[in-house]
Amino acid sequence: EGLVLALVDGSFFAALRAFTRATRTALPDVAAAPLVPRLCEALERGPLATLRLRMRNAGAAAADNDSFLAVANSLSCAGSYARRLRDVVTNGLGDGHAAPRARWSVGRLDALASRFDEAAADAM
Repeated sequence: EGLVLALVDGSFFAALRAFTRATRTALPDVAAAPLVPRLCEALERGPLATLRLRMRNAGAAAADNDSFLAVANSLSCAGSYARRLRDVVTNGLGDGHAAPRARWSVGRLDALASRFDEAAADAM
C-alpha cells in the first residue's frame, strides 16, 4: 500500500459516482453507456497523464524518495481502481440494448487499467 495521491482517489471516486448516478435513471443503458467512453478519456487525460509527468520529475527509484514512491503507489492503485470501475460498469449495464457499446467500454477500461499497471511496472 502506501501513500496515494489525492488525484487518483478523487478522479476515480468522481468517475464511479457519475456512472452510478447514470445507472439510476429511468433508462440506465441510454444514460450510462455513452458516459463510459467519456470517463475513460477523462481518466487518461487526467490522472494517467499527470502521473506519467510526475514520474518523469520524481527522481530516482529509491526507498527514501517519497515523491517517487507516492507516484509509483498511485499508478498501481489507479490500475486497481480502473479494474473496479470496469466491474461496476459490467454489472451496471448488463445485457440491455447497449450491450455492444458496453462490451467495447469494458475493453477500454481493461486497456486503461493495463496502461496504469505498465506505467507502475516501468517505474520499478
